[in-house]
Amino acid sequence: MTPTHPNNQQLIKNRAAFQHNARLLWPYWVELQQQLSCHIESHVQNLAFRSWTDVSHPYGSDPLRIDPTGMLSPAPHTWSMQYGLYYAGQFHGPRMADSVQAHQANTHQTLWQYDGVTLRQSIATLPELSPGAPCGGSVVNITVKNDRSSPVQLVVILSPMHPDGLGSLKSICYLSTNTVMINNAPQLILHQKPTAIACFSQDELSVPTALANWDMVTQTHCSHGLASACFSYPVDTDHHIVYTLPHGIRPATKLPLADIQSQRFSDVKHTLNQVWSPVKQSVLSIQTPDSALDYTLSTGIHYLLQGHVSANPAPTPLGRWILGRVYTQLGTHTHTESLIHSVMKTNWWWHPSPDAAAIAVDLAHHTATYTQDTAWVQDRWEKLNKPIAHWVKQLHHHPPIPYPLLALEPNHPHNRTSTPLMNHAWLIHAVRTLGKLSTTMGLTNHMDYPAVARMLQTYLKESIAFIFDRRPENPYLALDKTPTVHGRLLDALYSLVPLDVFSIYDPLVTETLNIIEQTFGHDGLVINTGPYDGFSVRHNAQLAHLYLARGDHQKAKRIIQWLIESANTSGAFPTTVHPSTQKGADGLGHDPVATAACLSVLMTLIAHADATTLNLFFYTPDCIWEGSHYTNIHTPFGQLNCQIIPGMDTPYTLKLTPQFHTPPSAIVIQLHPAIQRVMADTTLPILDHHRIRIPATTQHIQCYRS
Repeated sequence: MTPTHPNNQQLIKNRAAFQHNARLLWPYWVELQQQLSCHIESHVQNLAFRSWTDVSHPYGSDPLRIDPTGMLSPAPHTWSMQYGLYYAGQFHGPRMADSVQAHQANTHQTLWQYDGVTLRQSIATLPELSPGAPCGGSVVNITVKNDRSSPVQLVVILSPMHPDGLGSLKSICYLSTNTVMINNAPQLILHQKPTAIACFSQDELSVPTALANWDMVTQTHCSHGLASACFSYPVDTDHHIVYTLPHGIRPATKLPLADIQSQRFSDVKHTLNQVWSPVKQSVLSIQTPDSALDYTLSTGIHYLLQGHVSANPAPTPLGRWILGRVYTQLGTHTHTESLIHSVMKTNWWWHPSPDAAAIAVDLAHHTATYTQDTAWVQDRWEKLNKPIAHWVKQLHHHPPIPYPLLALEPNHPHNRTSTPLMNHAWLIHAVRTLGKLSTTMGLTNHMDYPAVARMLQTYLKESIAFIFDRRPENPYLALDKTPTVHGRLLDALYSLVPLDVFSIYDPLVTETLNIIEQTFGHDGLVINTGPYDGFSVRHNAQLAHLYLARGDHQKAKRIIQWLIESANTSGAFPTTVHPSTQKGADGLGHDPVATAACLSVLMTLIAHADATTLNLFFYTPDCIWEGSHYTNIHTPFGQLNCQIIPGMDTPYTLKLTPQFHTPPSAIVIQLHPAIQRVMADTTLPILDHHRIRIPATTQHIQCYRS
C-alpha cells in the first residue's frame, strides 16, 4: 500500500475543518491561496507559501517554527502563539505584506507595522531557562509603539493552528501564577498579568467575537481540538510583554516560576550569546559591502548550527553528505562525526547502501584532512572497510558485461533515493579514498585498493557503453527507471563529477547538462515537474556548483542571485520554491539540506581548493574590494584569515594571515578588474582571467590601478 503524502494527510484534516469552520483564525496563506485558485483544496493545503524558519539553540532538538507573519509553533507543532491588535471594536492581525523577519544577535525577530502601530517580536531560545529549570525553552519579547491618538489592545492568541493549517489543542487553563496549562501541562508562562482573558472553543466562537465579549474566562475544554485563548494588554504609547514557552514539559514538571517570570529580556539575550559564543568562535564569518551575501551566509550558518539539524539528519545519504561536508568546511567537526555515525547505522539484515557506506568514508577522509586528527579514522577503520568490501564482493557475482552495476535489494531503505550508477560511482570513490587513507596513515589494507578501483572503473565504462549503445535517446547518466526526472540526473552529475569519476568536461557530462537545460530549464534555473511544480533549491544549488566547476560564470551567477534574493527566508531555505509566489512549495519550509547546499555554493565563491592549490574570490562581487574582512576560512590546507583594505595611495591592500598545517603549492587570487599592477616582495604578473598566483607564505599584497 502506497503511503499518503504528509501534505495530503494535512489537506484532509484542513478541508474537513474548513468546510464547517471557515471563521477559524487560519494562517495567512489560506486567504492568499484563494487568490491563486478557486478549488477548496488549494485554499487549505499549503502548497504555495511554505516559508517558515525553525529556531533552536546549538544543543536543542525541539525547534520553534516561525512563519512569515510571526506566528510561532513549538514542537511538536500542533498549536501556535499569534499576536494582533484590537481597537474600535475590530481585530487586526499581521499579514505577510506588512511583516518583516530578520536575524539579529542570535535572536529571531519579526517587525509588523500597521495603522500607526509598530510591533516587534524577538525570540531567544535557550538550553536552560534558569539555573533551577529542568528544561530549556523559548523566551518571547513583544514591544509595541503606538503613535495613534487613542489606545489599543495588544492581543496574544493561543490557537490550534500551525504553519500547515489545523493542529490540535484540547484544553487550556489559566492559573493565578500567570501559568497557562496547555493539554494539562505548563507550556506557557506569562511574565505580566493580562488585563483580560478569554478561553473558548473556536467551534463555538470566532476570535473577533471572543474579543468583543471580553471576560475573565480562564479555562476551556474542547474535544474537537479547537480550544483557544486570548490574552489582552492595553497600550497607550509604548508597552512590552514577555512570555516563555518551556520545551518538553510533562504535566508533573515543577518549574521555578518566580525566577523565570522575573527575567529581563536583555539578560536572556546575554545568556543566549554566551551559549552561541563557543560554537561560533572558529566558524567562518565575513564582513563585506555586499549586505545580501553577508546576511544570507551568516544567518544560514546560524540556522545550520542549531542542534536539531544534527539530531534529525537528512533522510538520504546524499543529503547527509552535503550537510557533513559543509559542517567540516565550517569547522564544526563534531556535527560531521554524528552524521557519519547516522549514515553507518545498520540493522542485522542489511549493510549500509553503497552510496551511504562510501559517503561515510568520504566524510571521514574530509574531516581528517581538515583537522589533521586521524584518531577517529583509525578507531573506525574496520567499520569503514567492511561494507565497502561487501559491495565489491557482491559486484563480483555479476558477469562483467553487459550490466555489472550495483542494484539494491528491493526492500533496502535507500532503494528509492539511489541509482545503480550513483552506487557504482560512490563505490569507486570509496575504494580510492580508502587507498589514500591507508597510504597516508599506514593502516591495514583490506584489499588491493588501486587494482579494485581500476576494475570498478572498467566495469562502469563497459556498462555505460553497452547501455548507451542500446538507448541513445536517453542521457546515459540516468541509468534509472525514471531517466526524465531532472533531480536524478543532477544527483548523478553531482556524484560523478566532484568525485572525479568523470571529467567535468566529458562530452557525455556536457550532453547531460544540455538535456537538463533544454528539458527542465526556466530562466536560468531548473524546475520540477510533477504534482508539486517548483524550483528545487538543492538541485539548483548543485547545478550552480557544476557551472562554477566548468567556468560557466554567468549561468552560476544567475542561480546564486536567485538563491540570495528570492529563495531564502531570513537565511533559511525551503525544499522547493513556488514558481508564482516565490515562496516555499513542496517539502519543508526550512530545509537543512537545501540550506547547506546553498551555503556550500556561497563558500565556494570565497575559497575553494584544488588538489594542491587554494583559490580565493573566484566569481565574488567586485564590491568586496571596497573593504572586506574574512575570518576562519577553513580549507584542506588549514585555516586562513583575509582582509581587503582600501586606501588612498594604494587602492587595495590584501592582508593574508594563514595558519596552514599543510601549505598549498600556491594561492590563486581573483583580482578586481581595475587592478593593473600588483606588488608583494616583487612585482607579480597578472595571469589569465585577471588572477595572480602567489606562494602560500605571502602575507601582504599591494594592488594598484595603474
